[in-house]
This record gives sequence, structure tokens and C-alpha cells, in this order.
Amino acid sequence: MTAPATTWHTGPLERQGLHEYVHLVRHPDDPRRTPRGARKKSATAWRKDMARHSVEAWRCFLLDHLAQHGPCTFNAAMVQLMDYTADVAFRKPPDRALWQLVAEGLVEHTNHTPVLFRLAQGTPTE
Repeated sequence: MTAPATTWHTGPLERQGLHEYVHLVRHPDDPRRTPRGARKKSATAWRKDMARHSVEAWRCFLLDHLAQHGPCTFNAAMVQLMDYTADVAFRKPPDRALWQLVAEGLVEHTNHTPVLFRLAQGTPTE
């Protein structure tokens, strides 16, 4: 996905009230997840799948994904990594990992919707 000409920011977004959800907004070019009917998992498998890995593991997954794919929405990363949309990952280990990386300055973001994330300049990729 090509990022629009924009300014990139480090540090957390304003995340009070409805702003807590702004990073869940999808980009029209985001990949689509597999339809529920085509999955071979139970309707509640996402609960187990999201908890399968720790926040620390998700930090590594997200850093690796951004290093390989470049700027993307949280939704695109989640679909590509797990075949679940961002709203399913909200407030779970992947979401917590994302905001830790942002708070530590390892990942930067746009300040408009859909919010794009990328590795901050100088973030090690290994």
C-alpha cells in the first residue's frame, strides 16, 4: 500500500473516548479476510487464536510485518498475519503490542484516518 503524502508522527495518538477506535478504520485497499463460512474454524476460534501469542511475540510479528510490507493499517497487518480484522484484535495482545511499539518510538503513524503505521527511522529490523 502506498502511503499518501503526509506527515508521520511518533508517540501515541490521542486515544480517549471515540479516538480509541480510530486505528481500526480500514483502508479501501486493505486485504479481505476469508469469509467466515469458508473457514475451517469454529465461530469462536478467534478468542483462542488472539491469546495464543504473548504481547512480546506480537511485537516481533508486527515489527517483522512492517519491515517486509511497509506502511499499512492495523487492519491490513492483522488480515495478513492472522486472517482476522483489526476490530477482532482490539484490546487483545496484537493491539497492546502495537501501542507499546508506538509508545517506544519504534513504530510511527499518520495522524488521520485510515491511520497507517510504519517502522520509525532507525528501528532495527533483526
